[in-house]
Amino acid sequence: MKKICVIITLISTAFFNIAGVVPPPGQTPITISTEDDRRSDPNPDLNLNKNLLTITSTGKLMVRNLVVDNNSDVVIQTDGVLIVEGDLITENKMTIEAGGTLIVLGDFVHTGSDTNHGGFTSSDPSNVYILGSIDGSDDGNHLNPNLYPVLQCDGAASNDGLTDYQNNCNFGGETDLMTNPIYQAICGENFSGGEISSDQEVCEGNELDPFLNVSPATTSGNETSFTYQWYYTTKLNSDPKTDLMSWTLIENAESLDYTSNIGSITQTTFFVRQASKGAGCVTYSNIVTIDMVDAPSPIGIFHE
Repeated sequence: MKKICVIITLISTAFFNIAGVVPPPGQTPITISTEDDRRSDPNPDLNLNKNLLTITSTGKLMVRNLVVDNNSDVVIQTDGVLIVEGDLITENKMTIEAGGTLIVLGDFVHTGSDTNHGGFTSSDPSNVYILGSIDGSDDGNHLNPNLYPVLQCDGAASNDGLTDYQNNCNFGGETDLMTNPIYQAICGENFSGGEISSDQEVCEGNELDPFLNVSPATTSGNETSFTYQWYYTTKLNSDPKTDLMSWTLIENAESLDYTSNIGSITQTTFFVRQASKGAGCVTYSNIVTIDMVDAPSPIGIFHE
């Protein structure tokens, strides 16, 4: 009977190792099975040292920066979510199961050797988003594409298929991420730029009335302070969300309200207030329009 008990114990241990619950010898487990947002903590970074980090199907972990040393592993199970607001530096294996999600808003840096111990794999569908750069290794070599299939691209611009990762890739960038509902976990649900007032009609050479805050930017998740920046443009129907290059940043205009300091205007001009909270979370207020009108004619005023 004692032998049977030992055999059952070994089988159970092997099973849980496969499931990513019990770590290999020498690793301390860290299991995330609920939402755990550490980005506003005094120590928002996570440095793994001889750990097995497992994010279960009900887990969502959000950290500032993540370092995975060469004695640690990371497993993101189906429906599990790992959001790294800064950089991800890894020396060892990361595994993303089908339906698991990894989001890196900063850079991905691989400093370990290109061996099976340093792989980065994901089953289809791969929900991987990397907004920063991808650095191959500490010795200047590119990542081994066989060990990092999720970071490969379909383009033929390079031998390793990785340097053109911004096009035709197996992972997404910022535009792809913004269409994913998980983006709300980063910026907060109902992320709004607030409201400003108001449209005006002015004569050429006259000063503009101050633009006043009606309501500030808001979000219902991951509360934090906002920074503001005002812009203007003379381009009709330009949306700053998709065409910010057509807008001019106004120096020293970083408050909720704005008193014009760009001098007199001579044509229809549009103003908007940008709100940001870091991590690529940017939104805008309503756009106000300044229309030019002709000054009253002195002849018309005094003519009888």
